[in-house]
Amino acid sequence: METDATRMCALLVGLPAITVLGVEDEPGEPLRVHVETGATTVGCAACGTRAWLKDQRPVALVDLAAFGRPAVLVWHKRRRLCPETACETRTFTETQPAIAAARAGVTDRAGRWMTRQVGQGQPVSAVAAELGCDWHTVMDAVVAYGTPLIEDPGRIGKVTALGLDETLFVRTGAFKQRAWVTSIVDVTSPAQLLDVVPGRTAKAPSAWLDARTQEWRDDISWAALDLSGPYRKTFNDTLPDAVQVADPFHVIKLANTRLDDVRRRVQQEVLGHRGHRDEPLYRARRLLTKGHERLDDKGEAKLLGFLEAGDPKGEVRMAWHAKETLRGLYDQNAADAAGYLAELIASGRLIDLILVLMLAEALLLHVHRRRTGRGLAAGGIVVNLVAGASLMLAVRAALTDAAPGWIAACLGLSLVAHVADVAMRWQEAPSNTGSARSGPADRLGRAGTRA
Repeated sequence: METDATRMCALLVGLPAITVLGVEDEPGEPLRVHVETGATTVGCAACGTRAWLKDQRPVALVDLAAFGRPAVLVWHKRRRLCPETACETRTFTETQPAIAAARAGVTDRAGRWMTRQVGQGQPVSAVAAELGCDWHTVMDAVVAYGTPLIEDPGRIGKVTALGLDETLFVRTGAFKQRAWVTSIVDVTSPAQLLDVVPGRTAKAPSAWLDARTQEWRDDISWAALDLSGPYRKTFNDTLPDAVQVADPFHVIKLANTRLDDVRRRVQQEVLGHRGHRDEPLYRARRLLTKGHERLDDKGEAKLLGFLEAGDPKGEVRMAWHAKETLRGLYDQNAADAAGYLAELIASGRLIDLILVLMLAEALLLHVHRRRTGRGLAAGGIVVNLVAGASLMLAVRAALTDAAPGWIAACLGLSLVAHVADVAMRWQEAPSNTGSARSGPADRLGRAGTRA
């Protein structure tokens, strides 16, 4: 056990080869611990001549908190003079990297601790408040200690799945203009942020990837993106062999956007105006975008009631089911995803969804015909629907191992409907051809007759 008071103070400070000169303890202020190094004989770094002591200047360095209080290490640095008149180095100040880097405002251990805390997600302001210093002191230390870590070529190891995503970094100027950055992420578990480049165009991430070795890029098998064109171009140019995968968040967001578009359109068609707060579809807008598993019994009953009241043709309901089916794909484990898709196809449910979409398309064409007088007549819509639906039913029967007779019947019905469609188009062809072949003289003659 150490009993020497000077040695005990040095052990508490925890720095090598230093002598504690004293401690200042002012109320409401950080502890100020005054130290100096033990080196008394030092040679000139340029010529090696034994240097003379010129003076000592105190340098205040932010240090780690001591016993729950902010602390400042006051290092009394020695300035030395080279007595050799021919030496170009006249004076120099002692350095000790274990205490602090040259021209640093914090001790070495405090700078490393600040960098680690900020890197783990602590706000710079919170770290500054704990150490009793200002924001800029902490940020300068994080930049000084963090830059070598970022620029270390060995920091980025082997990556098999790479993701790009845009992030709103800051709003600048009087008009709060948005400045975007692109995050480059290793999306394998656990995910790791590799770098951040300015902008959200293809230029910066492409340049970043081009700076990597070809061997490193060849290891990337998967490329995750948010459906944006610039990021797709980046992967097409720099990682042409990687399989591009849409980010689930943005895919579901796009599905919810399209669902809301359908809701707005049906609202306009049924009531002739945008949604009001007491109308069923407007009241259902939040429930529609919420995940089905997050709806309790009351919420689900309310949603179905709104759809029953405001969606007479079931278009919004169909779009909602399509969105939930898409979400269900991402709910599967990666190992079970292939089996889920195979089961979705083999069970015929995917064909059922296609049939529903075909029926909705036929209804929309019929409504368009009645309102505008343009488009296919009712008979043409029916034969097209029967031909396509019969083919889909034949595929469904084959997938579900139905009897061969059912498959043959569906194919036969599709053939009959297709022949009927061709016949209807053949009957319309002469009139259309005649009108198409009438020249300017014929039209002028008809105009003269009417006159």
